[in-house]
This record gives sequence, structure tokens and C-alpha cells, in this order.
Amino acid sequence: MQRGQANLVALVVGVLLVGAAVTLAVGAGADAFARADRSPAEARLAASLADRLVSPRGPLAARENVVRADAVANATGDVCPATTACRVTVGDTTVAAAGTPAGGTTVRRIVVVADTHSQTRTGRATRLSGGGPALSLPRGTTTGSLTIRAPDCARVRTVRAGGRVILHAPRGLNGTYRVSPPGGEGTALSFTGRDCRPPQPVAAVVRVEAVRITEPAVMAVTVDA
Repeated sequence: MQRGQANLVALVVGVLLVGAAVTLAVGAGADAFARADRSPAEARLAASLADRLVSPRGPLAARENVVRADAVANATGDVCPATTACRVTVGDTTVAAAGTPAGGTTVRRIVVVADTHSQTRTGRATRLSGGGPALSLPRGTTTGSLTIRAPDCARVRTVRAGGRVILHAPRGLNGTYRVSPPGGEGTALSFTGRDCRPPQPVAAVVRVEAVRITEPAVMAVTVDA
């Protein structure tokens, strides 16, 4: 269950991509014949650009084959190769262009468009010895910062998300840490360690970046070299 929560975003993306792939495959045979007489160098350039745009290190993607809605909306012709006529579309919308391709080679990639947003949640652990949940995370959480404020008499040694250890320090955790918790809806952060006597609450503030999946789409990259 915990592992399933951790992979929830990837699972949703996979299902959407498979569904879109079936639709796209209907026209694949005709596309293959249409591209047969194109310049191999032009085809390689188009494929290389398409691969870069869907890569997590590219200018548009949040993760493999998942493009950020804000990046797509703000894309410019700078994503195209220099001195080459190029057009990039997502669905029916042209998101970037340089020059005016007259024919050229088109390479398509199936992507999922996702909206990334920030959210802050607060909570507190009343007892560290019990390790009960202190707060829950929103669905789609990918990364975030966790601030722990423990009284001097307490020592937070371990933080778990959905039962999985994401932070551990035998000498205690107190401050702000970068974390990558699993992203299932309702995934709980819990804290364990040494309580004060009598127990005093440990405050926690988490600011997360969450990915909201919106829709699958076809990214088409046309290069006319």
C-alpha cells in the first residue's frame, strides 16, 4: 500500500500514456510512409529535440513525458535549434516556433500535461514515543521543505511518510529539511524520538510542490532543415 502511494503519480501518468498511445498508433503506419523520403539528418534533429523536450532535464518537463502547463504556456522559439525552421505543438496549440517550416519532418511524442502548485500544511506531534501521524500530504506531492520545531527537552530522531523513513538523525532533527515524500492522497508524516517529561508538542510545517495531472496530449515537433 505504501509503495503504491509512492508511485501514484507515475501510475496515473503510465495509464494516461498507454491510453493515448493506442489512439496515436492508428496513424503510425501512414506517418512512417510519409517520413520515409525525409532527410535522415533532419529526422535525427527532430527526434533529438522531441526527446529533449520530454526529458526531465529539458525546458518543459517536470518528469519523463510529463510537461508542466506553465512551461508550455510560456515556451518560446528558443527551444528550437538555432538557424533551423521549427515548430512545436501540444495538442492543437502551437507553443513555440522559429521561422516557418515548409514541410520538414515531424516527430511526435505522447505527453501528459500537468499543473504544479505549492501548498503549505501545519501540524504537531503530541507524543514522539507513539509515532502517531502529525499531518497528511496532498495528492501528487513530489518535493517539499519540512520545518521541525522541537522543544529543547525533546529529540526528533526519525520522520516517516506513509511508513517510509524520509529523515533520520540519531542526534535529533530540528530545523528545515528538503524532502521527497511519497505522494498518495492522505499520506501521513509521523515523528518518533524522545519525548519531554511530561511530553510537549513538536510543531511541523511542510511546504510541498504537488503535481496535478490534467490531460494526455500529443507533442509534435516539426523541423525543416
